[in-house]
Amino acid sequence: MRVCKAKWFTKEAKSHAIKNSELCEAIEVVIQGKADDLGCGVYKKRLNQNRELAGFRALAKHYATLADEKITVLIKSKELVEICHDRKK
Repeated sequence: MRVCKAKWFTKEAKSHAIKNSELCEAIEVVIQGKADDLGCGVYKKRLNQNRELAGFRALAKHYATLADEKITVLIKSKELVEICHDRKK
């Protein structure tokens, strides 16, 4: 099977440091039926090295260490937006 990527996708993959070898491995997994089929030939598959996820995890650890006073300052400066507070079920 021949696998190609569009010019625009090549630029996006490069900007996210996604290698062709990673894409080929992901495609093999899709071919094996181990990915989510979204229909019309579209599949969802996470790459092994999800750099964004690692970044979000590091950011979550950082925010977890902040004191309430610092969080309040970040909310007032609009760096954070509070969406829930002491919500009861």
